[in-house]
Amino acid sequence: MRKIFLILTLCAIIFAAPRPTQDDFNACFEKTLPSIVNVSGNKGIALSSNLIAVPKNSQMPVKNYIKFDPFLGLYLVASDIKLEPIRMSDDNNTKKSDWVSVTSDLNATVYGHVKSLGERLGELDTLTFDVNGTGALLSVCCNMRGIAVGDNKFVPSRYLKHFIAYPYLYYGDVGASFEAIKDKIYVKSVERLGRGAVLMMGDEIVSINGQKFTTLRELNERILFAKKGEILNFEIIRNEVVERFDIPVSSEPNTQNTQKTNLNADKTETKKESKVVNAARDFFKAQGITLDDKLVVKKVDEDSQAAGFGIKPGDKLIQINQNEVKNYKDILKFTSKEKGEYILLFRREGFDFFYKVR
Repeated sequence: MRKIFLILTLCAIIFAAPRPTQDDFNACFEKTLPSIVNVSGNKGIALSSNLIAVPKNSQMPVKNYIKFDPFLGLYLVASDIKLEPIRMSDDNNTKKSDWVSVTSDLNATVYGHVKSLGERLGELDTLTFDVNGTGALLSVCCNMRGIAVGDNKFVPSRYLKHFIAYPYLYYGDVGASFEAIKDKIYVKSVERLGRGAVLMMGDEIVSINGQKFTTLRELNERILFAKKGEILNFEIIRNEVVERFDIPVSSEPNTQNTQKTNLNADKTETKKESKVVNAARDFFKAQGITLDDKLVVKKVDEDSQAAGFGIKPGDKLIQINQNEVKNYKDILKFTSKEKGEYILLFRREGFDFFYKVR
């Protein structure tokens, strides 16, 4: 028994990835320095020749940016000069056993391995070690595996590639959630008015566009990273019968199957619409904000929290909790679903920014 243990230990040592040296870390750090950019006192990382990712820092806020992603805690900032983008690794070709490191200065490195991969939007990947601050998480080949954002969390490169693909906040959404049970993936819940309303709780997911998934993370990210406007073909098993559905990637409600109101109900519908408008307006008035019919800010109360934050007349409401809003009916729908915190996305002269309310 002891011999077997010694043999297994020896094999693990032989085939394990060799531990890199401090000289290796220093070499990678110096190689990536041209891609590190100072943005309003914050350390940013050039992801393309003109786009920079900047981790959120409450002590030194970023003022001029294209968008802020609250799920990643990153600002996307444009550069007027050509940058040298950092080389990002392919997450699909990396392993948890690979060595990764964050170097804040020469001979100042923390390193270890990837501990876990986030399964859902808002769940970041984690490390086996803590990072004091932010920085590029590098592999031994000097490719960036992600951006460390404090503690043991980091934004992986697969999210960063999607992050720079759109000048606004966008993630694919079919209006359904999923869960893994043993080796299979099932529909956990479905939004009644969502584009994925054709799915049912308990449906087993066989594939999406012919692609099969071994983990819940892979399936969720196939949907999250889908191109805007893409149609996903779901192959499912329901009651032992294989069925297929085409579902557009969108966060907008599906109105194809809603019944048309008859002419005799016009007056009733008008009253209902009036109540909807008033309820939606009351929600924003409680925040000190007055919107017009196009959801553009008309007025901000001087002593309100919104005024202190910087909301101004002319700002246009775009989203509530990642759901696109076009009218008061949308506002009421997304603010009456659940009580708590709401993340509002406003647009000002081409720049998008978020404002949290309760």
